[in-house]
Amino acid sequence: MLEGTAKKLNARSGVVTSGNRGCLCCDSAAQRCQAPALATRVADRSGAGEACLAVTSVAAALEMPLEHLAFLCNVAGAEAVAVPGNSSFLERLSFNRHVESLFK
Repeated sequence: MLEGTAKKLNARSGVVTSGNRGCLCCDSAAQRCQAPALATRVADRSGAGEACLAVTSVAAALEMPLEHLAFLCNVAGAEAVAVPGNSSFLERLSFNRHVESLFK
């Protein structure tokens, strides 16, 4: 369904978030990428999709590889679910530290 929807919208890429199962990405060349969720603490699921959209839309506009896009999507989701409600937003420093910690 994701590939069909992306094709109908004439999109270069598409992303579907799947909660605790991570996300699935595809591109116009029919490549797919599935990435696991990265959240270790879930306070509230509100805002996770919006956080993923904010990050993946920029990543897609920069034509990042699907694997990078999926990884950043899940980092954004993990950051969003760690706080209750929409009480805060993605902060650059916190996001960057999260990414760095996953590479250590």
